[in-house]
Amino acid sequence: MSKNKQGKLDFKMGWTQGLSWWKQLITRTLRLGRRGLTRFGLRWRLLGGALCFLLLAAAGWGIGRRISPLAAPFPLVVDEKAMSAETVTPDYETLLQELQADLAALQARINGEGPVPDASEAESEPLFTPLQLTVPVNGRITKRSGWEKKAGEWHYHSGVDLSAAPGTPVVAAAAGTVGVIRTDVTLGTIVVIDHGNDWESLYGHLTGIQVSTGQKVEQGTLLGYSARTSCGPAPGIHFCLYHQENPVDPVTMLNLVQE
Repeated sequence: MSKNKQGKLDFKMGWTQGLSWWKQLITRTLRLGRRGLTRFGLRWRLLGGALCFLLLAAAGWGIGRRISPLAAPFPLVVDEKAMSAETVTPDYETLLQELQADLAALQARINGEGPVPDASEAESEPLFTPLQLTVPVNGRITKRSGWEKKAGEWHYHSGVDLSAAPGTPVVAAAAGTVGVIRTDVTLGTIVVIDHGNDWESLYGHLTGIQVSTGQKVEQGTLLGYSARTSCGPAPGIHFCLYHQENPVDPVTMLNLVQE
């Protein structure tokens, strides 16, 4: 082989090897660059996350400090004057003397020894004139005044139920004027007498009425007769007293016998 051909062959082989070497170098460089960029990106991400976490922690601490109560509360101020005024022990001896004086004045007034009240004071006090009553029927108490439960509901039973055989005469407990005669679902036929001074009496479960509305009656006047019905367990009448439209227990004003 001639020297020229040998030189051309060596040149081509050298050129080819050189290109191959450069290609390998570039490939290695690119690979290293990608790995470096990837590692660099991961580091920046970790660094950025840590920085964000620190910022959020600092912001939360600041907000929590604003919301939390004050470390040093306001000092408690005690008003010693007010406490001393509230804790003063009352003078029981003085109060007892005042009560005794009021009681003595009231007792003297009841006995007629005290001063006479003026007209304005007398008008302000309600007039309470007791009635002289007689028993409307000869019978015993079978049911007194008080609360009772019927059909699951509470009702107030005013007055008393007096036992009496059907047809027993019923008389007016006191003098007055017959105000009402009517029939009631519960009390049957009733008679109401107005005795004056805001007093009224009511007689229920009557039959054979002997008086009329507006009639003047005396104590003991025959009003009618007891019926076969009653509010109590036995036949009889229902008797009520009212003062200023308020029920008054007849037992407190009459000597009645209870069964």
